[in-house]
Amino acid sequence: MPARRVDPRRIKLNRSYEVAELAACCGVHKNTVRHWQRAGLKPLDDKRPAQIARYSGSASLGWDSGKVALDATARFTGRQFEDDNNNRTLPAALTFDGTARVALSRNLKVEARVEHLFDKQVIAALASDGTRERALPRTIWVGLRIR
Repeated sequence: MPARRVDPRRIKLNRSYEVAELAACCGVHKNTVRHWQRAGLKPLDDKRPAQIARYSGSASLGWDSGKVALDATARFTGRQFEDDNNNRTLPAALTFDGTARVALSRNLKVEARVEHLFDKQVIAALASDGTRERALPRTIWVGLRIR
């Protein structure tokens, strides 16, 4: 039997998922502390653990024509505490990333990637003296892929 050729312009949907099913399957949107408590692990002093967001998740969308490919990802991390005493709070963040690939020949592709597309300020850490550490700003990579 000859191998079936995949048409990259076609979209197939095999099954639809509810948010809870998708979280269980992919682990992309889970309520970490509640999961711990369901598993029997009690929080220390009834406080949330440091730097563990209650909600986080990502969603990606891609298109590939064979010669050109585009991908976009949205990432969300909810509010979280910086310290064990739950005094300092890191704000929630929503960032967007993207990738583009263009085939120059069968064995050579140009690839460009960008993280934090809109260069939103994301606070990664808060010191007790109020010093804020910022996550990486917009970052762009361009390269060649040789096969």
